[in-house]
Amino acid sequence: MPNKIQQIQLDNDGGTRFVECVLRRSSRARRINLRVTSRDRAILALPNRLPWSEAFSFLANQREWLRKKTLEFPSVTRLEEHFRRGGKVCLDKNPRVLEWSRSDLCVRNSISIGQEEVFLTLGKEADLEVELMKTCFKLARQNLPVRLARLSTLQGLNWNRYRVANQRSRWGSCSNAGTISLNWRLILLPYELGNYVLFHELAHLKYMNHSVAFWDFLESLVPHSKELDLQLRQLSRTIMGLARDT
Repeated sequence: MPNKIQQIQLDNDGGTRFVECVLRRSSRARRINLRVTSRDRAILALPNRLPWSEAFSFLANQREWLRKKTLEFPSVTRLEEHFRRGGKVCLDKNPRVLEWSRSDLCVRNSISIGQEEVFLTLGKEADLEVELMKTCFKLARQNLPVRLARLSTLQGLNWNRYRVANQRSRWGSCSNAGTISLNWRLILLPYELGNYVLFHELAHLKYMNHSVAFWDFLESLVPHSKELDLQLRQLSRTIMGLARDT
């Protein structure tokens, strides 16, 4: 049976916004289950034995829950807007502004890295948002593995493989096989916070959980790690919402 779509109107700071809820039947569901997947989308799983009317009734009673949960997700912001507002690229302890210009003479887009800026030269017809994303991703693939290798050598922690990817909600992860995955957006965090994430994933090489032992070990690698973790969560809504449409 096809899914149903329900637009839920939510009150938000004196205004209104809408969340698209996808209602689908599930042979595995034992009860109605509602989960939020983004700031403007949720999925409701309905047991086969229940009528659609119960799903709609359930949704009507979850407006406040939906409002709070969807606000936990980052709002989508264009990279152009982020950098025009003063966002920085943090490849080392010296944050750099990212600037760009267009030229009729530019045959191939180019990147130059100075002491205080990253400069991007674009052709007249280049899609700015796409090229900003490509630039940041390229810089992350060049920068993050070097930082990871340096920090791991410093602490005597050995990983097997790494990958830099476009994760939607995680800053990083570490697999049982010793593969560390890193979000390209780490280079948009203050350098100290970016390194905290790298240490966090390196600590998982020893403790594949978030036990007390894990946090104690992470604290030995990064003093005041809990404070840094709080700062990271506070920034996540802003930085994780960047370049979601590219």
